Amino acid sequence: MLRPIIHFFLIGTLLFGAERLWTAREVPNQPLGEIRLDAETRERLIRESVSQTGRAPSEDELAARAVFWADEEILFREARRIGLDQVDPVVRSRLIRNMRFLGGADDARDDEELYAEALELGMDESDIVVRRRLVQQMRFLLEGTAMRVDPTDEELAAYVASRPERYRIPERVRLSHIYLSRDRRRDALHADAERLLAQLRADAVPASRARALGDPFLHPSDFGLQSQRQLARQLGAEFAADVMNLEPGRWEGPIPSAYGNHLVWIHERETDHEPELETVRRSAVSSLQAERNEAAFQRELDALRERYVIDLASPGEDDS
Repeated sequence: MLRPIIHFFLIGTLLFGAERLWTAREVPNQPLGEIRLDAETRERLIRESVSQTGRAPSEDELAARAVFWADEEILFREARRIGLDQVDPVVRSRLIRNMRFLGGADDARDDEELYAEALELGMDESDIVVRRRLVQQMRFLLEGTAMRVDPTDEELAAYVASRPERYRIPERVRLSHIYLSRDRRRDALHADAERLLAQLRADAVPASRARALGDPFLHPSDFGLQSQRQLARQLGAEFAADVMNLEPGRWEGPIPSAYGNHLVWIHERETDHEPELETVRRSAVSSLQAERNEAAFQRELDALRERYVIDLASPGEDDS
């Protein structure tokens, strides 16, 4: 029961914010405020960088952090300007809980009184959880300005084709292998592998009857269609690279891996190709909408930046 209630409040908050946002746009295009990088904030950004990276930031890195800080400050101020802090249940409950903690068990004031005092004390500005919540809600609101139109199959196919690194199915092979243990065979490993390979070829031993000729192994003897990356995760990059160059239909080897040597039979090779649209439709639609949301957010944020006076020069730079 709790989750639908949370969703109800979230939707209500965003609808309220959307209405206030569009109303706010009707105000003449005048500056909404100033955002200046003071010495205290600059030092805090440096400390955060050191804490996260273990070293002092370069000037470029510090400048990037300052831009990120300024953007969050804009989102926070805009969230408060259009009243998201007044209707968000998470913000409200957080501030009331803070006040109850400060007041102790004997504080008999009701929630409205505690909430009002929290605002008077500026707790909505100083509490990091409240600040992050309002920034997040403002981001959701700006993302929500993106058009939500289901893409056509043609648009979706073009989107998938333009991102081969994400969607294109790489070359894959289906294989069986016989494993020879480095730990068990030691110096005889390579000679044993060569001798067994000659036997397999001479007797035309099929892959289905060859499993028992090797040593016990923690991975299966038969692999379904696998890409080079998938094989590398299981048997190492060297093994994967060598296997992808083998011809199907005969025993090949020995192929070294992180564990020992392998004699490999390639059953089939599948060249890289575009996926069937239906197999990636849900993922592609979700990714496409996420990109539209991000583009809408950046567009709206750029417009908000234009309405603030922003000065991110390090304190004292203008005096030199």
